[in-house]
Amino acid sequence: MGKENAILSFFKEQKVDYIYSSKEQVIIIPCFECLNEVKMCSNTTNWKCSHCNNNGNLLSLIRFLSNGHILKAKVYNPKREKKKINNMMQNLIKQSPEMTDRLSNIECKINELLQYYEKKTS
Repeated sequence: MGKENAILSFFKEQKVDYIYSSKEQVIIIPCFECLNEVKMCSNTTNWKCSHCNNNGNLLSLIRFLSNGHILKAKVYNPKREKKKINNMMQNLIKQSPEMTDRLSNIECKINELLQYYEKKTS
């Protein structure tokens, strides 16, 4: 995982949103043309957008960013969204002690539902 660490460090430094899948050996990033998600091969760094047909590699992304462009698009990350939902539920539970049982029950149901879909999609 040598090259992948360098690529991910670059994305973090440049504040490029991404999801890394070591299993699939891909890094999901926003296309810098249309902002839809693209899969970059973590070995070759090649990618092609199926929406706008823009393509390139890490070098083309480096050139794009070094010209002063900023890639502000976000990649939808289900794990991050699940964490946000759980934090929101915990905040509601703290704010409404009288509803703790009901909110905890809702939180459990949401987590069960998400776990069900995680198993189906993996």
